[in-house]
Amino acid sequence: MTQENILPEAAQGKKLIIFGARNFGKLLANTLQQNALDFAYFVDNCPRGGYVLQKPVFLPAHLQEEDKASIFILIASAFSARAIGDQLETLGFEHGKHFMDAMPWIDEHPYRATEAFPYEAMRRGIRYAPWHLDPDFVATQDAVRDNTLVDIHRLWYLWTLAGEAAKSSDGALVEVGVWRGGSGCMLAKRWQLLGKDTPVYLCDTFSGVVKAGEKDTLYVGGEHADTSRSIVEQLIRKMRLTNVRILQGIFPDETGDQLDAQEIAFCHIDVDVYQSGKDVFEFLWPRIASGGIVVFDDYGFMTTEGIRSLLDELKERQDLIFFAGLSGQGILIKR
Repeated sequence: MTQENILPEAAQGKKLIIFGARNFGKLLANTLQQNALDFAYFVDNCPRGGYVLQKPVFLPAHLQEEDKASIFILIASAFSARAIGDQLETLGFEHGKHFMDAMPWIDEHPYRATEAFPYEAMRRGIRYAPWHLDPDFVATQDAVRDNTLVDIHRLWYLWTLAGEAAKSSDGALVEVGVWRGGSGCMLAKRWQLLGKDTPVYLCDTFSGVVKAGEKDTLYVGGEHADTSRSIVEQLIRKMRLTNVRILQGIFPDETGDQLDAQEIAFCHIDVDVYQSGKDVFEFLWPRIASGGIVVFDDYGFMTTEGIRSLLDELKERQDLIFFAGLSGQGILIKR
C-alpha cells in the first residue's frame, strides 16, 4: 500500500508529524509503519520524556521552526482534536492544508496488534452492566468518583475480586499507589461491608511516581504528584471508614516494616512503572494467602509498558494463575 493511496492529497510527499504522544498517537505511529509510512516526530502539550517509540517528542512551539509548506500534522487525540486544531491555527497552520484530525483515519486504517506492540483500538459491543444491580457499589463509586483516575469497569473488577478474595482468607487488604484515595477507600468500604476486621493499608509517596527506568516508555518519575495525605484522610472521614491505615513513603523501601499483617488476602498495585511494581510484588507475594488475589491496574495500557513487561515475566511462575482483564488490569491468583 503506497502513501498516495491512504493519505490525503495535502499530506502526500510531506514530512509527517503526529500531534499527541499518548495512546492514539502510538496507535497512529504503528498504523503508519504497517502501511510503509514514516513520520518525523511527536508533538505534545505535555511531553513526559524525550522519546516515544524511538521518536523525539517536542512541545508545539517546535513547529514554528518548520517550513509550513513541507510538513503535515496528524492530530491523534480522542478528546481534544478541536482544541488542538485551534491551537495549531494560532501558530499559523491551516486545517486541511497543514493538519487534519487523524482519528477517522485511524478507524479507516486500523493498526493490527503485533508481538512487539500488542495494542489496537477496540470497539466493545458488550452491554452487560452488573454494577447497576449492586446499590452498595453504586453509592460507593459515587462517593469516590472525584478522587480516582480508575474507570467504573476497573473499579467493578476490584469490588468483585476483593469479595472473592475475602472468601479464601481473613488476611488484610493492601493498595500501593493511592493517588487521591478513590480506589483505596472504595476497597476499604467493600472490606467493611463484608464484615472483615482486618486492616486496609493504603501506601503512597504522595509525591508522585518513583523508580521510573528504561523499561518505562512514558513515565519519567514525579507524575501524579497532585495529591496529599490530607486529601485521602478527608475522603476517609467523609466515608466514615475506620479500618484504614495510611503508610506514607516509598513502599516497601521506607514503609514496608509498618505492614503488620502476617497474611494478605487482596492487593491492588497501581504504581505505573516496572521497578516499583517489581519491588512491591516481591515484597508482598510471600505474604499473599493461598487463593489471594493481586491486581495490577496498568497491564493493558500503552502508557505503562513497563508493567506489561513485568507481568509478562511473572505470568510464567508456577505458583500463580494469571489472566488479563479486558479492563486493562492484570490479575494474579496465588495457588
